[in-house]
Amino acid sequence: MKLSLAWILDHIHGVSLSDIDPAELVQRLIAATCEIDSYHEIFFDLDRFTLARCESITADAAHCVSAEYSRRYQLPVRTDMIPGAWYLIFDDRRAPRWATYADWSGSREGLLPALTVHADEEAGGWKEHAERRDIIFELDNKAITHRPDLWGHRGFAREITALYRYQLTSEERLYSDIPVRHTGTTGEYDCAIEPAAPCKRLAITTLSHIDQGPSFLSMAHRLARLDARIHDRIVDTTNYVMFDIGQPMHAFDQRKLAQRQLKATLARSGEQLSLLDGTSITLNSTDLVIRDGTAPIALAGIMGGSSTAVDLTTRAVVIEAGTFDAAAVRKASGAHKKRTEASARFEKTLDPHANTQALLRFIRILRDQKVAGTVGDAIISRGELPAPTVVTITHESLVRRIGLQLTKEAVVDAFKRLEFGVVVINDSYAVTVPSFRATKDITAAHDCIEEVARIIGYTTIPSVLPTRPMAPHDLTKIRRTRQVKELCAAVGAFHEISTYALIDEEFLTRCGLTLSHTIELKNPLSERARRLVPSLCIHLMKYAAQNAPRHDEVRLFEINSTWHTDVDGSYREERKLAGIIARTKDVVDFYSAKAICEQIFARMGVRVVWQKSAQPEFGWMNQHQTADLSDGARKIGYAGMIDTRIYNAVAEGSAFCFEVLLDAFIQKPESVVYEEISRYQSVERDVSLFVPRLLTVAQLEEAIALVDARIRNVTLIDMFEKDEWADRRAVTLRVTLSDHHEALSTPVVEEIWARVVRALTDRGGVVR
Repeated sequence: MKLSLAWILDHIHGVSLSDIDPAELVQRLIAATCEIDSYHEIFFDLDRFTLARCESITADAAHCVSAEYSRRYQLPVRTDMIPGAWYLIFDDRRAPRWATYADWSGSREGLLPALTVHADEEAGGWKEHAERRDIIFELDNKAITHRPDLWGHRGFAREITALYRYQLTSEERLYSDIPVRHTGTTGEYDCAIEPAAPCKRLAITTLSHIDQGPSFLSMAHRLARLDARIHDRIVDTTNYVMFDIGQPMHAFDQRKLAQRQLKATLARSGEQLSLLDGTSITLNSTDLVIRDGTAPIALAGIMGGSSTAVDLTTRAVVIEAGTFDAAAVRKASGAHKKRTEASARFEKTLDPHANTQALLRFIRILRDQKVAGTVGDAIISRGELPAPTVVTITHESLVRRIGLQLTKEAVVDAFKRLEFGVVVINDSYAVTVPSFRATKDITAAHDCIEEVARIIGYTTIPSVLPTRPMAPHDLTKIRRTRQVKELCAAVGAFHEISTYALIDEEFLTRCGLTLSHTIELKNPLSERARRLVPSLCIHLMKYAAQNAPRHDEVRLFEINSTWHTDVDGSYREERKLAGIIARTKDVVDFYSAKAICEQIFARMGVRVVWQKSAQPEFGWMNQHQTADLSDGARKIGYAGMIDTRIYNAVAEGSAFCFEVLLDAFIQKPESVVYEEISRYQSVERDVSLFVPRLLTVAQLEEAIALVDARIRNVTLIDMFEKDEWADRRAVTLRVTLSDHHEALSTPVVEEIWARVVRALTDRGGVVR
């Protein structure tokens, strides 16, 4: 959006363009109001222009006369030529030509149309009143989306007067004194709002016996600088008012209106409307339209219809201005791909008082320009006005939020500079928000506090670094979690992965698995991701299967959350450590995998008891090769072989997995008690035996350890099974004996060993 500083200063009393430092003004606006993208200064060398009257038009030339230079011009014929009208000619004394929008610093292409000049301006007098210099500000529309009041020059004038303590031009100089009535009609016309229509207010007035004609030169000069197209006196005045105070309006030619009432209603689906830009649209049932009786004549808030368009032959008009629902305008603008200067403003929720103000401003401009015409006896307005917004703020909260000690007088002054009403009640302020700031910008106490802060100036607030009280806290959880990860990588050669919290339903189906008692999302991401994972092993199986074709062995681990449903229906989240060892060609040995897990557990200082699971918790585990893990007081997880049939549905080979509660490993370990190493040599002996398959290695190790206190360690060396051995298997164990007080003699060792063999045979073992 572009803004003219010369135009803004029309609304500031006693300040001229020479009094303003543009660079300093831009910086203050950026600091307190909104982002200004850029600005540039423009100069008009008016001596290179002249006004010439078109005397006649021939087939090959237009003949014009400049009273200022007493010179005749023959210029190319143009399609919009009007005999007797005035045109601006660019005359550099070498090759005169028609003046263009670009000559007036506009970016729009084309020639300037016919213009209206007063009698004292015809012979060069117009140059005495024309603006030779201006400052154009450019800003992105997004910078003022929250400020409907800044979509016009008067809104920026308010900001500048507040920042510089200037005086804003009084409304008496801007608006006509015609009365506004909420009942009756103006002449023979009335307006109405359908109850279901998204229209808050609608106002009209009439103007008859108009001395219609080309646009005023001074008005056209400003509109061209803002890239607006120049039309005629009536249309350009409506546009001028929109750029001036930010409220769009529309003029209808009275002779083209069949009825005597303009009504804001919803369109009927399928209705057709021809617009001013020459296109025709099919209306939707959610579109807000202005009707002449039953016929739609305008897409409200966006663009008027061509059937009632004003032209140079118009002699009587009905002027309409409304307050339309922002969402309805935005939706219709997008649906019909019609974005206009009007729709851009209505989408911001305009001041509900501005529609009648726009009509009063329109009439005042025509009177100031001495345009002949008869105005209706009143402005007719429909729709209720909202109650004023009043916000209460305590002085203590205002000072605390801003971070600056302020007197009550300074706070009241800041509000009044912004045209807020304020009443001091003890240590509080009752702030009445002006209507032009109350539609979407200022609604709560913190909004008002921000207004005080920006007017006083953010740079006046002392810079104080924020303080944060720091208290020592236990880092054990962080360190132990990191230690678990390091051990998984170092001891077990696992690679860490991190997965999503949702079950991959497609993978579950491929495995032939079903899960019950899971937690389902109310708003699932997709049919494939709708439940929270109860076990990390699901994801480990998936990614092990994906990597299996490229590796003979895959080792993965993950620390993440799982979710569970309790008996009472409540939900529970648990942090777990899980790992998988998968082999493509060889079979994963349960005891080798168990040894890796035990090393990790032992390094973390956690004693884990392995016990054969009566019934695995999850269906993918092998019922005969799964162990429940406990820390002596509670179950902390499970470990074992994945059912080969299930794993082979997604990958070749076999896999071992484990899953344990993470908090079992991150608690502070008990103090470690170190035992002195015996100075005497230890004795190692191996025993090989056949044992029943139901007898676990852990039970054998426990039986041997209980024989004598001098048995320091029992280690599994080998285990072997054959189909012909039925329910038995071969096991080899290594027993380490040591004494702290003496060297063990052969008779002593033999005596202990005899008891070891007896303990094993008592449990069904046959020593080989």
